[in-house]
Order: sequence, then C-alpha cells, then structure tokens
Amino acid sequence: MSESIHYRLLRADVDEVDMGEGEIRNLNYLRVFMAVVEQGSFTAAADRLCISKSLVSEYLSRLEAEIDTQLVRRSTRKIAPTDAGHTLYLAAQEFVSHLHETVGSIRRLRHESTGLLRVAAPSAFSTALLGRIVAMFVNRHPHIDVEIVCNDLDVDLIGQRIDLAFETGWPKKKGFRMKLLGSFEQCLVASPDYARQHAAPCHPNDLPSAHWISHDGLANSAYSLFVNNGQSARIHTHGRLKVQSVLLALQLVLAGAGVGVFPDYLVAKDLHEGRLCRLLPAWTTPPGGFYAFRTAARHASIRERLFLDAVQTYLSDAERERAIA
Repeated sequence: MSESIHYRLLRADVDEVDMGEGEIRNLNYLRVFMAVVEQGSFTAAADRLCISKSLVSEYLSRLEAEIDTQLVRRSTRKIAPTDAGHTLYLAAQEFVSHLHETVGSIRRLRHESTGLLRVAAPSAFSTALLGRIVAMFVNRHPHIDVEIVCNDLDVDLIGQRIDLAFETGWPKKKGFRMKLLGSFEQCLVASPDYARQHAAPCHPNDLPSAHWISHDGLANSAYSLFVNNGQSARIHTHGRLKVQSVLLALQLVLAGAGVGVFPDYLVAKDLHEGRLCRLLPAWTTPPGGFYAFRTAARHASIRERLFLDAVQTYLSDAERERAIA
C-alpha cells in the first residue's frame, strides 16, 4: 500500500457518527491502525501521517475499544499485529485499494471523452440546429453517448440529471453557470398569401392591427424596433393567436393565419424558398442569444466541454452564413 494513498485518506477526515453494531465510527482510526502495522511503531506512523504520536495512540486505542479486541502487541522494540489485527489489516488494505481505484476511475471519467451526456433544449432549437450538431459530434466522438430531452418548459437540471441545458432568446434560469454561445436576429414574417390579402405595414405602428401570432419564444409582448437612422418605435401587440410552441406558431404563419416574429435561423430557409416574406425589413428587433447552463456545484466534464465547443463553432459558422445570405 503506497504512502501517498494513506496521506490523502487521512486528510479526508470523517466525523464520528452513531453507527450500528460492528461499524467503525471514524475511518481515521482504521487509517492510523494500518500505518502503525506498516511502520512498526507509533513514532514512524505519526511521522508518516503528519500527526502527533499521542493522537496515533489515542486512535488505535479507540479502535480496539470499539471492536473490543486487541489489534497490536506493544513492546519497547517493535509493535506487531495480533492474529485479529492481521485479519483486520488485510481487509482494510483491500478496502483502501478498492476505494483508491474507484476514486481514480471517477476522476478519469471527468477527463476522458467517454460516457453519457444528457442534454436538454427547446424543440425549435433542437429541430433547426441541434440535430445537425449532435450528428457531427457523435461521429467525431464515437465513445460519447448523447441523450437529448426536448422540452419547451423549464427543466430541472438536478432532478432530471441534465448535464447541459440550452435556452434561446433571453436567459431565465438563475443559480446556474451560464455561457453565451452565439446570437441571432429576429425577423417579422408572414406568408405570401397573407401579405397579398392584407395591407403591408409601412411602420411598426401599423402592427397592432395585424393578425399577430405570439409564442413563448418571444421576450414579451412589447417590441422596440430600430432603424438605421436611430428611429425607434415601441409597440404593444394583441395576439390573435397565442401558443407555447415556437414551431406551432411558425406553422400558423406559414398557413396564412397572421404575422409573427421568429429567430432568423428558424425562418431562413422558408424566406429563401419563398414560403415566407419579410415585413419591415429595414427595422430590427433586439437580438436573442444561445445560452448553455450547467449546475454550479461541479466542474465541467471533458464531454461537456467538447460538446459546448462543437455547438459554439457550429453556431458561429451558421451566423456567418446567414449574414452573407
């Protein structure tokens, strides 16, 4: 048994607790006993563990009192284990060795690119972007398994054992580590049929009379729209239709039910292929962000860091492509 193992274990003090019969109340008693057997004296054991000789003697006496058995023979020349002490030492040695291997395995899991990664993300983000990111990620890292929880409601990271949670728009979670991965613009859009049947808005002030479709992906019902020369207009819209799902709201707009504001990454293809048209293109609304969250009480694993890097790289490339288009 290596000396370094004993030293680290001794530093991980365990307070005495009321245990059942046959249980050792303080594992430091056992650690001290092992050092005494291996060193052959109280003085050498105390030096090895960086504690006082009197504390070594006290802990050993407490251990013998707890199990009501003499564990070592004391003499002026050398201390040696009794038969019972030898049996306990072998069992303790196996226990410490197994514990050390387990701790090492846990540490390696945090640093190696293997294991399961549980990710939570909104449905629209998952459908439009995350699916492609995950496909590339698992091909690049075949020893990492990914489980995706699509949920447009608030996610319990701890209760659901989520490693990483993503939000789009404006972050709402509190008490977690947060990282901004990228940003997106918002587009006011309608279907060509709707645009033909209704007068096109010339100014944001015309929007309250439009058939507005709102969804939970929006910051709120008030939009500050800006133009290049610095003009701004704050409008309050009354949603003709209000739905939780961003994807459902988009389907309603595509079907000609009204107008809506959506992230550019969600409507870029429909705009390019003519299924949607952009209204008030000279005006912009505040950009939203892509955010990643994890619990604050632990270090990020290599799996999480690799995945965040993949997401951030993809979002940066996609943002550049949308800007060029």
